[in-house]
Amino acid sequence: MEAVSRGVQAARDFGAEALVVSLGFDASEHEPLNALNVTADGFARAGALIGGLGLPSALIQEGGYNIDLLGTLLQRFLTGWSEA
Repeated sequence: MEAVSRGVQAARDFGAEALVVSLGFDASEHEPLNALNVTADGFARAGALIGGLGLPSALIQEGGYNIDLLGTLLQRFLTGWSEA
């Protein structure tokens, strides 16, 4: 969350007018490599932080190999985004 917070602040400081978000679900705690351990709640919080910018955005879903969870993680991210 610290990295996402820094990125959001950098977008604010820069005066970004739009975003392209590389949404990698390979950061999930349930991925085979398990390097970042992001929980479903973490994806929801990230969505809320980024969505809170209120900028026009393109989401590019990349990464994520546990296909049984991709839909759930996307739903959590978008729910956070829409509640921001």
